[in-house]
Amino acid sequence: LTMDGDKNVTATFRPIIIPEIAGVVFDPVARSVSLTWRSHPDALYEIQVSADLVRWVAVEIKPGTGERTTVELDSAPNGDRQRFYRLREKL
Repeated sequence: LTMDGDKNVTATFRPIIIPEIAGVVFDPVARSVSLTWRSHPDALYEIQVSADLVRWVAVEIKPGTGERTTVELDSAPNGDRQRFYRLREKL
């Protein structure tokens, strides 16, 4: 928000892009998962994981590039049999 000398207020908003995971690659040798999404250059993205879809833990925060952004994560660091991923834009 900005205000000029005449007390006119101007607001500039950046549209929120709901992040959508565009690609998931599992590497069984490295036991890692790569997630790829289209990002906004001024955004920060929080990657969260869960073993049960109830308790979510943030594992990494990644800045947007304006292009496709990729993060590589350990697929099961706690020996979990399954792991779920979600992506959130940090506001």
